[in-house]
Amino acid sequence: MAAFILPAMAQDSLETVTVTGYRTSLRDSLEMKQKSALITENISTKDIGQLPDVTIGEELNRLPGVNTQRDRGNASQIAIRGLGPRFVFGLVNGREVASSEPTQNVRYESYPSEVLTGAQVYKTQDASLIGGGIAATIDIRTATPLEYNGPMLQVRLGPSYNTEADNLPHYDPLGFRGSVGFNYHVTDNFAFSLAGSMQRQKNGYPTLKFWTENTNQPDTGWGNPANLTGKDPTKLITLPDGSKALTGGNPAPWGGSTEVKNLQQDRYGLAGAAEWKVNNNLVIKADGLISSYVISENQFEQYYDYSGRAWPNAGQWYACDASSVTAGIITSDMLAACTTSKTRYGNDGIPGVTAGGSSSYWYTLPTSSYKVDGMGHVVTAKLNAGGTDGVDTWNTVDLQNNIARYTQRQTLIVSGLNFAYTEGLWQAKLDLSHSQAWRNNQWLDFQTTRQFAATTGYNMERGTAPYVTSSWDPSVPANNTTTYSAGSRASGGAGWCNNCLDAGPEQTRDHVSAIAGDVARDFEGSFISKISAGMRWSARAKTHHKWNYTIWTPSATLAAGDLESFTIKDFTVPPMLYANWSTVAPKVFGDMANTLPEALGGTKGNTYLGTASWDADQQGARAANGFKNLILDWKVQETSIGGYLKAEFDHEIAGIPVQGGVGVRIEDLKTVSTGWQRNADDTFSPVRVGNHYTDALPSLYLNAHIADDQLVRFGASMAVSRPPLDTLNTGYNLSTVQQGGQPPSGTSGNPMLKPFRATNLDLDYEWFFHEESMVSVAGYYKHIMNYIGSGITPMTFNGNTYPVSAPVNGKGGDLYGLEMVFQSRFYFLPGFLQDFGIYANASFVDSNIKEFHPITNPYSMAGMAHNSDEIDLWYSKGGFEARVAMKYHSSFTMVPGWDSQQLDTLDPETTIDFITSYQWDDNIGLRFQAMNLTNQATRMSGARQGDAVLRGSNDPNDLAAYSVFGRTFMFEVSYKM
Repeated sequence: MAAFILPAMAQDSLETVTVTGYRTSLRDSLEMKQKSALITENISTKDIGQLPDVTIGEELNRLPGVNTQRDRGNASQIAIRGLGPRFVFGLVNGREVASSEPTQNVRYESYPSEVLTGAQVYKTQDASLIGGGIAATIDIRTATPLEYNGPMLQVRLGPSYNTEADNLPHYDPLGFRGSVGFNYHVTDNFAFSLAGSMQRQKNGYPTLKFWTENTNQPDTGWGNPANLTGKDPTKLITLPDGSKALTGGNPAPWGGSTEVKNLQQDRYGLAGAAEWKVNNNLVIKADGLISSYVISENQFEQYYDYSGRAWPNAGQWYACDASSVTAGIITSDMLAACTTSKTRYGNDGIPGVTAGGSSSYWYTLPTSSYKVDGMGHVVTAKLNAGGTDGVDTWNTVDLQNNIARYTQRQTLIVSGLNFAYTEGLWQAKLDLSHSQAWRNNQWLDFQTTRQFAATTGYNMERGTAPYVTSSWDPSVPANNTTTYSAGSRASGGAGWCNNCLDAGPEQTRDHVSAIAGDVARDFEGSFISKISAGMRWSARAKTHHKWNYTIWTPSATLAAGDLESFTIKDFTVPPMLYANWSTVAPKVFGDMANTLPEALGGTKGNTYLGTASWDADQQGARAANGFKNLILDWKVQETSIGGYLKAEFDHEIAGIPVQGGVGVRIEDLKTVSTGWQRNADDTFSPVRVGNHYTDALPSLYLNAHIADDQLVRFGASMAVSRPPLDTLNTGYNLSTVQQGGQPPSGTSGNPMLKPFRATNLDLDYEWFFHEESMVSVAGYYKHIMNYIGSGITPMTFNGNTYPVSAPVNGKGGDLYGLEMVFQSRFYFLPGFLQDFGIYANASFVDSNIKEFHPITNPYSMAGMAHNSDEIDLWYSKGGFEARVAMKYHSSFTMVPGWDSQQLDTLDPETTIDFITSYQWDDNIGLRFQAMNLTNQATRMSGARQGDAVLRGSNDPNDLAAYSVFGRTFMFEVSYKM
């Protein structure tokens, strides 16, 4: 290759090539990387609205070492260098940004790419950077008006189409996307910019879920994994710490569900800035960003075996108490192990020592079949216990249709005012900023009449097509007609209801205000080239509120004419039931104000609300409290004071020019967590807990220019990442009564968590062998301390000690990785081939850090994909561009931002996109995009969706969710001047 490249470099170096679009972005990003003092990855465009992807998340996903988690088909939260979103710190224009998540994780689908000019990802630390990003710090950028030299006006508009949405009933798959950008230089010293965008995505999709909380891991505290096959009785095992625990049985899913979401996502973005160069010394800039993201989902759900009939009738388990010892069923050692709070096993009992073999054992009947994986889990089964279709008996499985609606509105505001002053060799900056985010969401549902199937089957084995089968069609409208009498639940029944509305309105608020100042002085002709220092004060407050209740209905009848049957094309499940929410919801609920408590604008003296479930009652969601879930009602305040001192140098060492910097940052953080605790006497009392820690974070970077076009970078530093804000909540839920004879216990947040801490080493080689070309190889090592996971720890309240399941700090471990990048135009090839090019990166990472559960088979550290790759092949000539982009990542553990204690495994994914554009003349351009051409499905495994980590099995065959998002096509026409 070098034989072709090097001669071509000498010949091509004098060429002047005018480029636009993607090729320009690559060139600009390369220039930013080369000029940066730190190891960075960059996204850059000189034209507002030029970034092609739906959100900035999709753009970031193409960078080396970066992987995203998809939510509703869009790149959402980000993992970098094998570390999950908890280790990634988000900025906008250099300022800390609020988040609408319960954690401080940034959801990057909230940032429309049309109003942004790029992003910079800092992979090494510097004393001047705000502490928080052990993995990386991502700084999203909007336009700087005086520096902007692109078109004064740019307008884009076009439709979008999603193939999966076209398969859904009564659903329009067409959306649109439009943006306007305007930048105007009023004088040479004053300019302003304004960019706005509006986008509607119609990308509905189906999901198949299994409730896999039944597990034979000894620390789950949930489920009754019966001895379904007669081959896996209870076993006494020794854990790594020497304690005894139980395992055994054949975990099988409690049940499953199919969800179809007729989804509409609306995004509105507005970014503006004004910049004034007052004189040669002072520049003032004000900027702001507003993003609004609205989700509206009509959901059609079908539950399979919600009552769990197929597995308790299919195996044998015994109470974990002295009676089982007396009967000779278990030993005294087994009794001691299953009642130890640290290794709770099942909430009702333990698997049978031997199989009973009677006709009630569905999995072993002659008409049934099953497949068990290496962990003893039943991953495929056909179940037939001889019941009769449509008849409610012990040997039929219940099927339930739900009609639901989910709405979510989240808004982000970021604003700042910056003063930059220079006088001779001195520079000073003052920055004032405020950011706030809020989210409101609500889920409503009602259910039709339960139905029953004699024969059912399922498959959730990894590498095969998942399915659910049923001998009874639950979608026939005539079988789903339902009459709700006044004062009945929308799902029927009395007393506690395990399948009633239990996810009422939810609100999250976040505010961040900050003042930062920096001062620096240049030095000429000395080893030290600059000394700088700065201070920053910030205050942050995150609040979370949630209501839980069930809804009692007025008199109503749901007729067959309101309902319709439909089928899903992407995987095999029974036919589904459709209903128009706008038509049927008023029939079921009457006035929709009946669905809200009075505090949220509902009917005054609302008599239609009731306590939803035993769990909700235990968390304080009772009528006396306005159905507010007190355990999930919390506020966390952070007050941070940070300062740094840094010296930069520029000198030759052994004839090699070396630039670098050494400094230290001090971060002092105080937190105050307020909320509620449930006491042992079933009362609730307010709680307030404070925490305080200080960190000194030294950093060093060196850049050695070993040749004019070659650079070696080295970095060494210490860094911190703050605990997720929702883990700091004070929601203590204590109980003196436990099933299975277990001792008192509790659940909680942990306001006393320490931050993640890490020491970091980085070594990077970069060869810029052409103006559009680079090869780089980067190696890194991190030693992470105070790793946060879920554990059981003793806590004392009112003189009583409880084993409390809560987030805790662990010991951590080591992480190391390698990143390689190659990008180039094929200038070394003859003729038209010179207009082709490539951008490719590959990343490899490993670590000895594990999550804390399950004890005998813990998840890998959240975010650690051992391998991820990106390959883009592009062509650019005379205003025409085309690009094929492929992204791959191996499986990795993910932590959803809405529940920082839940763990899922995201299976490997390969996506292929195609983008082409043509600049017709100086003003008019066309662009076409085809996304996810392989129709890559998202498969998550190893945990029950929506529940805590302690219920996870970490078995890749335990399917949690399988979603098919389809292919998306977008076409745009642009005009610029």
